[in-house]
Amino acid sequence: MNKDEALELALEAQSYAAACLLNQLSTKDKHAYAVEKLSASTAAIKEALAQPEQYPQIAINPEIVGYVAPQRKPLSDEMVVAAARVLNERQADACGVNRDDQWAIYCDDFKADARAMLEATHNIKEEA
Repeated sequence: MNKDEALELALEAQSYAAACLLNQLSTKDKHAYAVEKLSASTAAIKEALAQPEQYPQIAINPEIVGYVAPQRKPLSDEMVVAAARVLNERQADACGVNRDDQWAIYCDDFKADARAMLEATHNIKEEA
């Protein structure tokens, strides 16, 4: 008996016993039946809990077993510059300054910030 079956049996027994206790079912035979159901459900629960945890079976496709996930591209200068340009444009617009002027002065700072963000976001370690 698996855990779901044991729980269903326990629920049925408890429902029946509750009805007996509420005097909805009061004959001696029904009381004995309720005790029998409760005893059976208790035994089933103990049996189910003693069973080791069962895990779903996983089907392995032999065509996929040798699959290796593609590696991420290392950071390229184009990626860093593109991200730095976005940072520059947002900052310039927020401050109300000319984008090109700000880029000419602070491009190295924006590139350093962009590289740090890309490395942190994608867990990329740039080799020196």
